[in-house]
Order: sequence, then structure tokens, then C-alpha cells
Amino acid sequence: MTYRIIAVVLFLVSLGGIALGYLLLHPELVGWCAPGLSANCLSQQLAFGVGKPLYWSIRLLPLIFFALIFVRREVFITWIKVLTPFAVLGIWLILVSPPLGDPLRLEFGRTEMTKMVVQFLAVLSMVVIAWKYWRLNRKK
Repeated sequence: MTYRIIAVVLFLVSLGGIALGYLLLHPELVGWCAPGLSANCLSQQLAFGVGKPLYWSIRLLPLIFFALIFVRREVFITWIKVLTPFAVLGIWLILVSPPLGDPLRLEFGRTEMTKMVVQFLAVLSMVVIAWKYWRLNRKK
């Protein structure tokens, strides 16, 4: 599989995650709720523990993955080698965070944790891509 196909798949999966998050927050749009029931027919943990982080917090990922479609192969390989351990750690932090945080106990909810992890990965991605392009241009 070429790196561009991987980048396109990541881009589409991130867009799908945003769409799934929106549908989990608004299940009445696709008929997941019986007619006449309130919009909160799904469990709060599913709507706010999964739907809200997916919809509100991963908005930077499609931009990053779209940009990766157009970078050179060497840059993509370096990016994936550097970001993979941080992404795994970030996914673990998101999974162990509670669905709804408690601001009085300084506990981050899943939405806030997802937002922080994605922002960190976005900044790290920009740094890695810029650094690799600088290194490649310096060699010439």
C-alpha cells in the first residue's frame, strides 16, 4: 500500500469519525430513537463519552491527513515513525479518561482529553513535517 493511500484512508476515517460523533449526538436524525422520544434516547455515556469527543475534538485530524496526501514519501515515513508512539499513548489516555470530567477535582473528561491529544499531535505533526523538509532541502 502506498503512503498516499494510507493518508487518504486516514483522512476518510477521520471524517467518518466526525460524522459518527454527530450522529451519536443527534440519533433522531437517522431513526435511532423511537418517534416521540426525546433526543437523549441513547445513553449519556455513549452520546457524551463517544459522540461528543468524536464530533467536537478531532476536527484538526482531517486537515493533517489531507496535507499528508501531498507530502513526499520520505516525509510521510518519518511522520508515521515519530507519531505512532505518541498516537498510541494518546489513544490510551483518551480511553482511560472518564466520559464526563469533574472540574472540581481537576479531572479531564474524554472530550477535553481528546482535544488536548489531537492538538498535541497536530503541533507535533507540523514540527516533524517542517523538520523533515528542512533536512531534505539542506542535503541538496
